[in-house]
Amino acid sequence: MTSRSTPRLWSLAAAAACALAACGGGGSANSSTTDNGGQTPAPSAQGAYVGTLTGSASNAFQLLVRSDGTYWALYGSQLSTVFYVAGFVQGTGSSSGSNFTSTNLRDFGFAPAVGGSLSATVSATGISGTLSETGRSSVTFAGGPADVANYNYNTPANLIDIAGNWTFSLLTGETATVTVSAGGAAGGISSSGCQFSGTFTPSSDNKNVFDLTLTFGPSPCLLAGQSATGIALYTTIAGGQHQLIVAAVDGTRAYGTAGFGTR
Repeated sequence: MTSRSTPRLWSLAAAAACALAACGGGGSANSSTTDNGGQTPAPSAQGAYVGTLTGSASNAFQLLVRSDGTYWALYGSQLSTVFYVAGFVQGTGSSSGSNFTSTNLRDFGFAPAVGGSLSATVSATGISGTLSETGRSSVTFAGGPADVANYNYNTPANLIDIAGNWTFSLLTGETATVTVSAGGAAGGISSSGCQFSGTFTPSSDNKNVFDLTLTFGPSPCLLAGQSATGIALYTTIAGGQHQLIVAAVDGTRAYGTAGFGTR
């Protein structure tokens, strides 16, 4: 995994995710309901994880796997209680027993994104595996369910938590001021002058994830006049502070954006 500014960023905040302080409450111990001949069901990959990376310039990741197999993995650095997002990977995987694999991974530390694959093993205590990208050395990752004290994946997301003003740090190195209404409508502007609007919607499956849509204004926005969709994760960190991490990709999955705010 590589960032826009670092030759090898993986080289997997999601990057929790997302976001993402610690990304989130352990769904990794959820059991599959598939009948497997009376044996103990294999754990489902669905849930939120945090852990470390080997073979990467980033040292930490936050991984969110949703019920449909879509995953968002933010990578970066965990410094004290704040997770500094440096990039993210996104894709859709499938489960077979305790194995979770994906062949359509995209690394949005690049612009445009770089393709790759992911292979992981899920257990009741966490997830571990390998990420491979075209022309780059593999990166291994290992982690456990996110700290329920900071983020509980199985608790519904609440718009009241994220309403108000935020200052975000973006992958481009810019900052952005963002205001979120009590109903989830958002608007903001980056330090380079890119104006954007969006909507945060609590996940329909009652998990602690916000679905995010973004619409960008004219130049200097990278995706001028275009839209992107993604996720947002809200966590509690030390000192009574909170962190909001967002990640989104455009319709072609060629470009993505991510950022984190703390207040």
